[in-house]
Amino acid sequence: MAGFASELRRRKVVKVALAYALVAWLLIQIAETTFEPLRLPEWSVTLVVMLAILGFPLALVLAWIFEVTPDGVRRDSGPGHGEETPWPAPPPAEASSARRPPSPDRGTASDLAVPSSPSVAVLSFADLSPEQDQDYFCRGLAEEISGALARIPGLRVASRVSAGQFRHGGADVAEIGERLNVSTVVEGSVRKAGDQLRVTTQLVNVSDGFQIWGDRYDAELSDVFAVQDRIAESIAAAFELGSSPDGQAQARVQGTRDVEAYDYYLKGMSYLDRITGNNMGFARDMFRKAVARDPRFTRAWAGLAIAGFMYYQWMDDAEEVFRETDEASQKALDLCGESALAHLARGLSMTMQKSLDEAAFHLERATELEPGLFEAWYYYGRVAIQQGRTEAAIRLMERAASVRPTDYQSAMLLPQLYAELGDTAAVTEWSRTGLERAQRQLELHPDDHRAHYLAAGALLTLGDKAAAREAIEKAMALDSDDPGMLYNGACFFARAGELERALDCLERSPASRLPAREWMENDSDLQNLRDHPRFLALLAQSDRCRQGADTPA
Repeated sequence: MAGFASELRRRKVVKVALAYALVAWLLIQIAETTFEPLRLPEWSVTLVVMLAILGFPLALVLAWIFEVTPDGVRRDSGPGHGEETPWPAPPPAEASSARRPPSPDRGTASDLAVPSSPSVAVLSFADLSPEQDQDYFCRGLAEEISGALARIPGLRVASRVSAGQFRHGGADVAEIGERLNVSTVVEGSVRKAGDQLRVTTQLVNVSDGFQIWGDRYDAELSDVFAVQDRIAESIAAAFELGSSPDGQAQARVQGTRDVEAYDYYLKGMSYLDRITGNNMGFARDMFRKAVARDPRFTRAWAGLAIAGFMYYQWMDDAEEVFRETDEASQKALDLCGESALAHLARGLSMTMQKSLDEAAFHLERATELEPGLFEAWYYYGRVAIQQGRTEAAIRLMERAASVRPTDYQSAMLLPQLYAELGDTAAVTEWSRTGLERAQRQLELHPDDHRAHYLAAGALLTLGDKAAAREAIEKAMALDSDDPGMLYNGACFFARAGELERALDCLERSPASRLPAREWMENDSDLQNLRDHPRFLALLAQSDRCRQGADTPA
């Protein structure tokens, strides 16, 4: 009986009953006062009373079945739906960017409102701000909530980049669930105006599209950290799971309480996801401002080092970039030795310094601390390739491809590695997988020249030379001077038997932008060039480049 009473309160049936009774009483009083002067029939007042009585049970039934939310009237999906959060929110607490991997076992969503095997993807939130200029904040907030959810034991969380491809209301939730291998999705919207923040969010079952839980949070911007954690806690409660105190403590160590530092950090992360030299420069600027505001912001120091690695790799190998990346990665590690992001940053810095064994140590540690951190698996695999450890590289790249099921880069490297082992079946399987992922990426981002040139390699492997040629030409038309484009173009033309054009591509890239000798010597795509005098000269150039461990493939 107590449970039924609680459910009546949760569905706001009691509130509706009281409100209905009050409104009905007022209407009856008005009828009795005004109907006689208006010379309406005597039975008119009786009719009003009867309608009020008949409407009472109907109002209660509708209150039980439906709910009114900021996004409109929705059917109440049962227990787990939270009530609106009072304003202001509690004191702030930090969130984490940690992530967990999706399970390798592909399951189906339960027919119940709360799936029996909890798994979730947090979609990018919609920007409802007046100026429509808070996209970075919306994406960042969704990613931070994803990180907070990843700290919950027993809950599988899709990677932030995979989930970030989808937006609230932008695709059918059943399709999203299938693409990301999750049984639920979190979607929502953000309205940010000055120091005021409104976040509306809901947890949706992908099997039937019904809402499991939903809420709205009105708070000051300084309470954004508390809002993130309250959303994660509410979702955990919907799954009947509890949060991890250790995970929350780690998040506080790595995070910040400074709202401006946090805002700069989110801007930096938004640039970091768009891998071009200019964007890496913007990301570095934002992370610098974040650590200037809060020198103990671990994740911002790690972000600065990661952006520095990318910038050094693609744009400028100046000593200043090298030094800042090294110092930022060490600072992140000093602040929090148990931060996976800090170990990732340090591993990338060691890769720049050509200390591959030390790089492998830090990248492996990052995978242990956060098994769902895609970048750690991916770059650990690349280090293994540079070390000539093909079988280890295969294991690492397959794990990376599993952790982020929408990533085409790890999938595209696997055919080349399996070819070295002579496993033609695996070469074909991964070429098809990589091509499918690249094509999905191009549907969303047709200007992604990297997806074009890696797709060209997969098409060549699968024997579709005409389509391969079209893809490589598209890539070169989009950015013919990009170092990654030139290197991968060389790989394509070397495999196609066009050796001189392959060498032209390599020679167009400055010597400092060529990959390390270890990479070039272990790259089977360049096998046809091994003894060519022009290629040997390029190897000598690479050797002469200080810090020649860049790998633009």
